[in-house]
Amino acid sequence: MKKVYLFLVFITICTLTGCGFRVEANEDKFEKLYRIEIQDVDGTNIVTLEELSNKEMVRFFDDEDGKWNTALFYSEEGLTPQYIINVYQEKTQTVIQTEDGDAYEKVLTYMTYEDSDIVKVVVDENTVHGMVSEDDLTFYYRGTEKFFSALNDAISDASDS
Repeated sequence: MKKVYLFLVFITICTLTGCGFRVEANEDKFEKLYRIEIQDVDGTNIVTLEELSNKEMVRFFDDEDGKWNTALFYSEEGLTPQYIINVYQEKTQTVIQTEDGDAYEKVLTYMTYEDSDIVKVVVDENTVHGMVSEDDLTFYYRGTEKFFSALNDAISDASDS
């Protein structure tokens, strides 16, 4: 009887191991896409970057090396807002689809400030479904030069068009 159980465990492990390899091979098929909307402080849309992969989105925010440092202050006093960057993630596909029409949901909002490397990041409260307050979902970072360069490139590409 022990041999039968060992055999079943062995077959189960082999089967699950094979499933894991198939999921990795099809990883890109299940990857969610992102949309980035860059707006001025009045809410006027400057540029929208559509259908970005996870790698492209991470590259835009330059977080691969983890170089964003947490800012040591938590006040916007004396800072003038410059750009609002809304990050949307593709909604999870389910059997029952809603009729709201938009395939994306907002997950993050970034705020940059004039003459400052401070970036305010707010996790959208719908992402965590009202479990915490907006103050708990607000963080301040020092943006990298690469991030500000990517932001300025996207804005200048939009104005050239």
